Amino acid sequence: MLLNSDKENVNPATQQKTYVTDQLRKIAPNLSENQILLITSQIESSSHNHSKGVRWPKEIICMALTIYNRNPSAYKDITRNGWLNLPSESLLYLYKNAVKQKPGIIPTMMAWMKNEAVRLRVETEGYYGGVLLDEMSIQEDLQIVNHGNGTSLFGLVDCEPEVMLMHCSNEGKCESKLANHVMQYIFHGITGFRWPFANYPNAQAAPADIFITTWKCIDALYEWGFKPIYLCMDGSSHNRAFLKMTPF
Repeated sequence: MLLNSDKENVNPATQQKTYVTDQLRKIAPNLSENQILLITSQIESSSHNHSKGVRWPKEIICMALTIYNRNPSAYKDITRNGWLNLPSESLLYLYKNAVKQKPGIIPTMMAWMKNEAVRLRVETEGYYGGVLLDEMSIQEDLQIVNHGNGTSLFGLVDCEPEVMLMHCSNEGKCESKLANHVMQYIFHGITGFRWPFANYPNAQAAPADIFITTWKCIDALYEWGFKPIYLCMDGSSHNRAFLKMTPF
């Protein structure tokens, strides 16, 4: 009776997945576990009419997030052209939003970056690289977000405390301003590992602002085991003035 009950409790989908995995190992014994997982996920996802019904393994989600973070356009090309069935962009947004991407240096974001480098088995030299600074103009927009018993405002200038205090001292008053630019800091390792780890909404940052936030980001990278050895930024007048201030 126990043997019969065990057979009845076997999930057909799990049994089929195990069978496919065993067959793949026989046909191609040199396939890695990640390659086998990718192939089985493609077979399983092809049996669903919609991606919402697919339960993706965590390894596939991590791989999809890595590709999407590096190049969203390439991710769209891979999925929409039918090369691979991968998690939808809406699902990736849910996982990305699990880490609150607030302005500044967020410990959970830095931990995610370090764990991803370990998972991808980045070599020792891969932890050496550069800091890429990209300043983008945005449309002024103030949003009110309710969470629990509190309310937060998004869209205001939000930089390091030293930067905010410096502006208060220079202007003789402290006031909130709408942000019209965003500074994004990205680490780019010499072996190709790339990760955006900090952003600062501002009102077209002055060289002194960039100076403080850049060195804050460099210190944070060293604390988490990454070793920036160069800085790359665009050729705006603010950035040229910053380079005159920086002993690189």
